[in-house]
Order: sequence, then structure tokens, then C-alpha cells
Amino acid sequence: MGHGGWQGHRQYPEAKPFCFDPGSMVITGPCRWLLGIKIECDLEGKTTALSQHAYIESIISCFNFDNLKPLSIAMDPSAPRLKSQCPTTLAGIARMKNVPYREAVGSLMYAVMGTRPDIAFATSTVAQYMDNPGWEHWEAVKRIFRYLKGTKDMKLVYGDRKANLEGFVDADGALQDHR
Repeated sequence: MGHGGWQGHRQYPEAKPFCFDPGSMVITGPCRWLLGIKIECDLEGKTTALSQHAYIESIISCFNFDNLKPLSIAMDPSAPRLKSQCPTTLAGIARMKNVPYREAVGSLMYAVMGTRPDIAFATSTVAQYMDNPGWEHWEAVKRIFRYLKGTKDMKLVYGDRKANLEGFVDADGALQDHR
């Protein structure tokens, strides 16, 4: 082992093609895309905007939600998700067998972690039912996708913007099934 970095390609010559060679890297300009996230820098406004509009369009298409009508909110506050909505009969379980629930929720989680904290609560709520989702839970997932369809061009902006932050909280947790 040398002191200047990993020298495994000398000990393991078969790993050489997989080793990073800093000399082979060419910087062609500022980074515009990273892991499916579009990066827009405004030097005058001193802001950096991140968006996942292409990723959101791709997951909407992947789950065949192209024809869903957009919504303005991700979660219906009058329709809480409950454990009692999980299927208990063989017919209910069979109905959900071919529904890509886990894949859809996983796709939403990636969006949350990247640029969409606005769907974090709704996504974490439907994620609680991954082991035995019911049809109502699937409808809630589709609702989040409908919200994303209507807001796919939203950006997460960091920097020198003067804006008021406004937030809302369900402080007593009344919508939570386990409280």
C-alpha cells in the first residue's frame, strides 16, 4: 500500500480496469446533471436550483400513470391510511399480488431524498404498509404520483433568496393510526 491512495491495482492486476485513474478524467464545464438531478446555477442571483423533472416523468411513465389527472396536494387529509385497510382475506391479498407497490414507493423515496421533501410525509405514510398494502394504500400512492405529475417542474432552490418559509404541522398526530 502506498501513501498516495489505493494501490490495489498493483496487488490485484485483474482489478486494474475498475480502478479510477484521475488522469483519465476530463472536466468539460460545470456540472449540469448528477444522479438524475438537474443542477441550475444562477451566479447573479447566488442560487442553485435542483430538480428531478426528468426522473419524475420517467417514473410516471414506468408505472403507466401518464393519463392520471394532476392534483394540488399529495395526500388527502380526509382519508387517513389505517392498518385495518390492509387485506386479510386471500382475495384481498391476491388482488394486491401483482401491484408494484414496493417499486412505486421506492421510486417516491428516491424523489424525496433528491429534491422533493414536499412528499416526504405522504411517502413515509404509505411506506408503513409495504409488507401488506391494501387497495386504499395503492390509491394513496397513485395520489402522490398525481401530485408529482402536476408539480414535476418544481425546483429545490438553495442560496441568497429572500423568501418567507411557511410550514404546517399536525402537532397531535391525529391522523396517525398508531398514536
